[in-house]
This record gives sequence, C-alpha cells and structure tokens, in this order.
Amino acid sequence: MKAIRLFFALSLPNSTQQAIKPVLKSLQQMIPAETVRWTPVQNLHITLQFLQRVEYIHLTQLIEKVRIELETIKPLQLELGDLELLPTANHPRVLSLQVGPPESLASLVRAIGLGIKATNYPVEERPFRGHMTLGRLSKVLSPPSLAELNFAPFSPTLINEIHLFESKPGRSRSLYIPLERFKLES
Repeated sequence: MKAIRLFFALSLPNSTQQAIKPVLKSLQQMIPAETVRWTPVQNLHITLQFLQRVEYIHLTQLIEKVRIELETIKPLQLELGDLELLPTANHPRVLSLQVGPPESLASLVRAIGLGIKATNYPVEERPFRGHMTLGRLSKVLSPPSLAELNFAPFSPTLINEIHLFESKPGRSRSLYIPLERFKLES
C-alpha cells in the first residue's frame, strides 16, 4: 500500500503574504544567510495537525471525517504576533511568529484531531502551540536578539478555510501539494 505524509494547515491569503515579505527581507539581512534555511513566503502556513504516514486508500475517509468535525467551526481572525525562537531561546532551531488566538486555534486542532481519530490514526497528544515557521536554523549559533528584530504588528487576517496538504520531502525543501480545502461556516 502507498503511504503519504499529510498536514492540515491554515494558509495565508496573498495580502498577508505580501505584508510578511518586508519583514522576512529585513530578517534575511540581519541574520547570516548560511545559518538559516528560510521558508518561501508562498509556503508560510500554520500547521494544525501532522500525519507522518497515512495509507492512500484511507485518504477519502479521512477527509470525510474531518469535514464532519469542522462543520460547526466558525471563521476566525488570525493574529500574527511576535518573533520567537523554538524550542527554546537558548537552544533555537526555528525562528517563527507567534499566532493566535490560542483558544480558536486549539478548537480547530481538537476538531481535526477528532476526525483523524475516527479513522484510527494517532494525533499529537502534546498541547498545541501555534506558530508560523519563518526559517530553520541550520547551524547552532548564539541566539539572535529578538529585540533587535522587532517590527510593526500585523493586522488580523480572516481565515475561513483549512487546507490539507501532502508533504513530499525534497533535497532542499519539502513540496506541499494541496489535496483538499475545508470551508469554515460563516
């Protein structure tokens, strides 16, 4: 049987991608290029659930079960917050933006998780910590001072759909293939 890697995510509208571009450009000028593998603007997203291995024959059932769980979920105003280093500021591997509101995102994660569990696939049990990866640190270095990297706050962004992507690992970057969109009830 053929297995695929999947993730459910919030994608950013073009207007938000355009607002993030100058921030990314500034960061790229401040942080040495050889230390970070930057996420292309068009690939920026907030992962809600990741599935390492799903049998392709279960894909239709998975989509149906998740769609049922999302039927009552309302659109939300996504808030992009401050820069952060993950997993910790002292041992950073990822440079990301905080995202919120936490309660709304946690509700989405729970709903998608119920759909996944209904197809007998496991879900992440750790509490959800929303973030948007801007870049992955490729070298261990002294953490950049986030105070030096501050920028103007972003306007909230209306999110009215969730996407399911297949993730195909590549040499330098993963390829994200859109498989399904889930409209959130207005």
